[in-house]
Order: sequence, then structure tokens, then C-alpha cells
Amino acid sequence: MFGVTVREFGARCGLAATALLAASLAATGPAAAQTFDADDRAEIEQIVHDYLLDHPEVIVDAINVLQARQDEAARAAQQSALEERGDEIFRSPASPFMGEADGDVVLVEFFDYQCGYCARMLDDVFALSDEDDALRVVFKELPILGPASTLASQVALASRLQDEAVYVPLHNALMSYEGPLNEEVIFSIAGQFDLDLDRLRDDMDDPQVVGEIQANLRLADALGIRGTPAFAIGEQLIPGAVGIEVLRQLVDQQRSG
Repeated sequence: MFGVTVREFGARCGLAATALLAASLAATGPAAAQTFDADDRAEIEQIVHDYLLDHPEVIVDAINVLQARQDEAARAAQQSALEERGDEIFRSPASPFMGEADGDVVLVEFFDYQCGYCARMLDDVFALSDEDDALRVVFKELPILGPASTLASQVALASRLQDEAVYVPLHNALMSYEGPLNEEVIFSIAGQFDLDLDRLRDDMDDPQVVGEIQANLRLADALGIRGTPAFAIGEQLIPGAVGIEVLRQLVDQQRSG
């Protein structure tokens, strides 16, 4: 086929050229593959096989390069989503909030009522809001931990259709409940806030409630959010229970920047 054998070609040009030849062979399909006989193919495969056994670090290096490229692509997609969907993230009238309505800085929290790390951040988020009169904290219900999470989010959002002022204390009560949530527990907590529970059950399926949850799930997917809590501020997305000091720094940076 060649002026030299495949093995001689591999020895002269190294693994990279041989691997490229093998990749080209695989990619070009049966028609091109007809120029290689079975012995050629076997030799190419054996050269690559032997090299990888002798130099397994090549595989690790390749995986690391692939991971770095995937991470960079994810960061770029996340940055694009933060810029393109800023109104939906920070200024959606469908999302409840606490603090200053016209705050100069907006901090958004994506959370799940059954998330232990979200519960850990509860006091920090409220303390930050209490100490900063110019901060607006937006709540993005993101029920990703099962049916009880979805039910809790529906109840919390449905409460706003009766009394918007109930949402924040109800959110606090649901998030601070110690133990697993279920329908009985959720409605027992909601019953502490002078709500019409029959209406609450009906309002859970209201398009405003269902639409907000669905919108948040789509938004989280666009932002690459894979867990809760996650915080958005300015052009940054910060995952995890980072603590009040980190949140303060982020707010200060946004305000001064």
C-alpha cells in the first residue's frame, strides 16, 4: 500500500501521525477503508495500543484537556446566559423578593426547600438583607429534590395569590423546618399564616405558580446550575453554601464596580 509498512510508518512518524491515520481511517468510512487491508488495520491498532500501555499518562493528559475545554465551554455558555437573560434572572415580576424593591444591588438565590445546604444559608441570606437596606434579594424556587420539594414550592408561590406579604415568612418557616417535608407537614406550616388552605390547594395549579417553577427550571438549565443553593449577582454565578462573608464581598464588589 505504502512504500513502507504501517509499522515502519509508525516508527518513523511517531504515535501522533499513526493515531491521526487511525482516526482518519475510522472517520472516512468503508469506502476509504478499502485501501487498507486487514493486516494494515491490525498493525495500526497494535501500535496505538502498545503506545498507550507504555505511556498511560497520555490518556490522563487527554482527559484533562477535554475537561478543561468542556469547563471553558460551560463558563462561556453560563456567561452568555447571564447577559442575555438578565431581566428574567434579576428583574422578573413573577419572582418573590425581600428587601429594597429598587435596590442598587440584586442578589438572586436558587434553592430547594429540602436542600440542607440551602437551609444552612437561610440565616446568612436574611442577615445580609437585614443589614443592607439597599439590597434586593430575589427568590428563585428550584424544586429539584423530588415531589415534596415541588409541593413546597407550589404552596409558597400560591400563598402570594392570597397575600404577598406571607411569602417571606412562609419561605423562612418551610426552609427552617427540621425534618423531611411531606404534604401534611407543608400544609401544617402554611396553616400557621392565616391562609385559606382550600384556596391554597386550588392556587397551586394556577398558571402563575406553575409557570414560575417551569421558568426557573429552564433558567437553571441555561445557566448550568446542577445543585442548590446557587447565587447570581451581576455577571457572576456562585454555587454552594458560601457563607455570609462571601456574599458581603460579592455585594460590595457589585456596588463598587
